[in-house]
Parts: sequence; structure tokens; C-alpha cells
Amino acid sequence: MGARLLTSKAFRVRLSRNGLARPSYQARAKTAAAWGAQALLSIHSDVRGPATLYDLQYGGPCYRQDAETGFAVLYADNADAPLNEQRQRLAVALALRLSEAGFAPYSGYDYQGIYEADPAAPGVFIDRHPRGQRIYMLNHTTLPAVVIETHQALSLPEASRWREEATLNAFAAAVAQGLVDAHTPEP
Repeated sequence: MGARLLTSKAFRVRLSRNGLARPSYQARAKTAAAWGAQALLSIHSDVRGPATLYDLQYGGPCYRQDAETGFAVLYADNADAPLNEQRQRLAVALALRLSEAGFAPYSGYDYQGIYEADPAAPGVFIDRHPRGQRIYMLNHTTLPAVVIETHQALSLPEASRWREEATLNAFAAAVAQGLVDAHTPEP
């Protein structure tokens, strides 16, 4: 994913994780702020809802959950008004572009109590974890930051789709355009 964004001419990209390096969220946020980043994206796959045991022919048992699929864009609204607005604008712009590219938004069914749906766009959620459990990347940055949960990792159809070059390319293009949208002044 990062390599695809690095080829964009619309903005400069710096990856916080290369190879086996696993810097903490605190280190990533500090590095992004020091670099002068205008946005911080953390890209993940999600594991949601109750899974069932599924026996694979080659690797032994694993778990599967095909019901609650789709992407989610997460942000926090615990900062001052300008930063909260920038965070929301980024999250909404990304979600709209992901939907436009054919990615289905997650319903939020299994997020009850930990995230609140943002009515501005399907697939956008606000962090509502209890204070000591909030996601550092979202809640302790001085720049707009979001987590993009690309898909339900326990869904075999979704996991298979995310191994396809066409899916990765479409995702990267949607994210790039969402970033442009979020940083283009409104008319």
C-alpha cells in the first residue's frame, strides 16, 4: 500500500513502518509531527464479531466470520474545534472516495460502545473507547489522523479480494484522492 501512495505526485509520503520495523504509535505520531505531516493514516484490517471455527485443509483450524464486512474510517473528536474539523473532513473524504471506488462501508454493528457512527458518511466512526483505552494514534496527535480498517480479516471472500492487485490499486487511488479532497479548500 505504501509503495502505491509513494508514486503519487499529489503529495509527499513518508512511511512509518518499513520491513520488520514496528515503531510505537507514540513514535509514529511524534515523527509525523516533526516531519510537518498534514495527515497521519494508519491502515489495518479489522477482526469483528463472533467468529466460528473453520477447519482449513492445509493449516489446521482457524476462525471465520463473513457477516460484518466492509471498510471503516476511524477518528477522534477530543481536540479543539479546528483539529476536530480537520480529522472529520479527512475521515469523510476518505470514506466517500472508498465508497465511490466500490468498497462497501461497514455497518458498525460490532462497534457499539466503542465507536459512534458519524452521520456525515457511511463507514465513518468516532472513537468512544473509555478514556484509558482510546486509540493513541487517533486521540493524541496534533495533526489530522485516521485509522482505515480496510476489511473484515476473518471473511474469506474479503481477505481473498485484498490479495488482488486490482483491489490494492483501487484502494490506493481512492485514498490518494481522499487526501487531495481533504486538503483542497472548499469553494
